[in-house]
Amino acid sequence: MSAPTAEEGEVAILDIVEGRYFVGFWFVEGEKVDWFAAVWRDQGKPWRAMYRFRYAPEVRDPGRKSVYGIEAKTGSDEDERKIMDALNMAGEMTAQVHKTKVQYVDVRSDSVQVVMGKLLAQPWAQLVGLAPGGDA
Repeated sequence: MSAPTAEEGEVAILDIVEGRYFVGFWFVEGEKVDWFAAVWRDQGKPWRAMYRFRYAPEVRDPGRKSVYGIEAKTGSDEDERKIMDALNMAGEMTAQVHKTKVQYVDVRSDSVQVVMGKLLAQPWAQLVGLAPGGDA
């Protein structure tokens, strides 16, 4: 089982697949930009993170996303803490600049059903490729 992939014209920024352990997601909604981030690890692999900025059409190309990635050296608890600290700080700084708050969703699961359930509960989540009434 895996999560939806991008439709034509859309860009998937994160693949949610069974067995990929997600720690959590961050979201900051500003007036002309929003910021999204995630931390995960595939079994036996180092911690990874991605974050992206999406800009309003009057700021940059319509809906343009700038996506960045981070990979820790290991899959250790210490590296998880470091990568989480980095994203917490980046989220707080982004929220401060845009005079808003960071929204954090604690996931801590490798089940697609759990991860998708947590995302679908968020009003800011935009999931591409999910058929109405479809099973993630």
